[in-house]
Amino acid sequence: MPNSPTDPSLTVFVVDDDADIRTSLVRGLSKRGYLVEAYESATAFLAAYSAERLGCLVLDYGMPDMNGLELQRHLNAENLPIPIIFITGHGGVRDRCRRSRAARSTFSKSPSARPI
Repeated sequence: MPNSPTDPSLTVFVVDDDADIRTSLVRGLSKRGYLVEAYESATAFLAAYSAERLGCLVLDYGMPDMNGLELQRHLNAENLPIPIIFITGHGGVRDRCRRSRAARSTFSKSPSARPI
């Protein structure tokens, strides 16, 4: 079935600097049939990503070096459109990002490190 979780042309790209969160997201999404790739930083994701790859990005807002909003801005500037679901464990981020033009994405509280 096209566009189903098992569609091999679609990938969920998980970018989070917390290894426990990455592992939990990969495990939970894979268990539900999604093809998942995980990256520990925005820089690592950018090194591997190309616009020809279809899918979405599950992106931590509060990463060191380049945070999630900065990565979104970079992708927009490079004309690399990809749907983004932001996750964060930092309070107040949602309100700050609502005021930002670049933040036209979904926010979700980071899951705990326990398996889903």
